[in-house]
Amino acid sequence: MNFKRVLFIVIAIFLLAGCSTKEDPASDDSKPKDQAVIKNTDVKNEPSNEFPLTGIATEAGSERRAAAVMINNHPEARPQSGLSEADMVYEMLAEGDITRFLAIFQSEMPSQIGPIRSARDYYIELAKGLDCIYVCHGNSPEAKPCWTKGILIT
Repeated sequence: MNFKRVLFIVIAIFLLAGCSTKEDPASDDSKPKDQAVIKNTDVKNEPSNEFPLTGIATEAGSERRAAAVMINNHPEARPQSGLSEADMVYEMLAEGDITRFLAIFQSEMPSQIGPIRSARDYYIELAKGLDCIYVCHGNSPEAKPCWTKGILIT
């Protein structure tokens, strides 16, 4: 026989033996064969509703529409009220290097929020995208055309 043919046959045998689907019996020894499946029967009655913006579970309904509130972030306006109870807070530039917050409230509604500031068109668009009621005091010239019924409360 030719040496190349013998080498080819030996390599083919090793490759085919390595592709075998036969299980190693030693690997099954680690698990007892009579092991019972244990189910968790300690299930608590967890709330079936959750707020969509945070995923926080609630017993009450979570259908309340979110409110997006413009909040001042000027150093002289601090400390703000209600930010710690917001589901989400966006901080974006309003003009120059001054930023404003858009605080989204749904799961909690604080008794006091503020100081409330004027609308900007891109904040209105963000609130629309989240289907929020938009709360502000005043507006920039660019924001005025963005007002639509049911979206802006001043």
